Amino acid sequence: MRKNRINILFITNDFYPHYRSEITELFEYELANRGYSIHYLSFTRDSKDLQIHHKNNNHYYIMPIRPITPYHTINKKFKLSKISTLIRKIVKGKQIEIIQVRDCPDQGRIAYNIAKELNIPFCYYLTSNFTEFNKQAFRFQKNLATFYLYISGHINDHRYRSLISKSDLFEACTSSLIKCYADEIPKEKTLVLPMCPPKVFFESSRISISNNMNLIYIGQISHTRNPFFLINVIHKVKKEIPNVSLTFVGPFIGRQLKVKMQKRIKKLNVESNIVIMDPIEKNQIPELLSNYSVGVSPLPPVSCFIMSSPTKVLEYLSVGLPAICNKEINDQDEVVRKSGGGYSIPYNEEDFARVLIKMLKDRETLAKMGRNGRHWVSKNRTYERLTDQLESHYRKLLS
Repeated sequence: MRKNRINILFITNDFYPHYRSEITELFEYELANRGYSIHYLSFTRDSKDLQIHHKNNNHYYIMPIRPITPYHTINKKFKLSKISTLIRKIVKGKQIEIIQVRDCPDQGRIAYNIAKELNIPFCYYLTSNFTEFNKQAFRFQKNLATFYLYISGHINDHRYRSLISKSDLFEACTSSLIKCYADEIPKEKTLVLPMCPPKVFFESSRISISNNMNLIYIGQISHTRNPFFLINVIHKVKKEIPNVSLTFVGPFIGRQLKVKMQKRIKKLNVESNIVIMDPIEKNQIPELLSNYSVGVSPLPPVSCFIMSSPTKVLEYLSVGLPAICNKEINDQDEVVRKSGGGYSIPYNEEDFARVLIKMLKDRETLAKMGRNGRHWVSKNRTYERLTDQLESHYRKLLS
């Protein structure tokens, strides 16, 4: 435990209890275990009153977000007013030394103004290019909900840029995302904080490759991610390997998508080759992955994904499961190439089918890839390693 304890206020739009590994692993576990006192401002729908919980060095301030009127604008202003009051109370009462905001631009603007007023370092962590995601969602599904996201995305982009330009430290999930905002902040005030697998994946004992033809995709299933790509790929692979099997595991984003997928599956006569599972808890994923031979991660090569840090490839590799991904997505391409844990190829159905057939027929190479991937990720993409880098930057801000 460090003697020179640092008090951090961490502000996020996420609901309590937190489930995103960059919060639970990087802040709640790693930084807290190093002696940092971290105060979290997050939200709940399950209570009408502010809740405060303490656990070791983690302190949670959980605000209700139930509407108080039928009018959205009034509710938002009331909510932001309460947030401002609470932030100021925590900062002054707990002698906060660093304010760390994750994504949320409204709370970020309030936090920055308080940080500036009290001369406290302000750090801003952007985990995705939300503006581009909203644009992509509108391209695939044109309705009032996605149009609202499209418009709000443009508005929020100005807010993101403003917060980034004012930050003492700008953290982003990939170097590509930092480059996207390079005009707003000098490089020396930036830090790449990519996604990493949770500790539970490294604790998995799996090293050997299952002797089957089973493939798995884990993650969101949405129009923007084009799940029909994999359905078409399986149709092609089946011609060479009749008993090939693909399992989709994850939440569906978008109405009627599952029905559309099932229609395509039936049309291509691959009903016996494709399984769609409901999402499962994160700590159950390593055991599930032990039943498969290859993890797949094809993502459309559009800007929102190109700048992203997909966790599925890291989760596959961390348990010794070889991966196949497309090289247009910079972060997963770098991970797979450097680790030797699979293949990174162009986003093309013919190429994916050809390489998958090659992988499934060469069990010796699959086993080697599994070992390579697990070793590389355990040495290079852990939250413990990221914490060293983040801690160094925090201490520079306070020196």
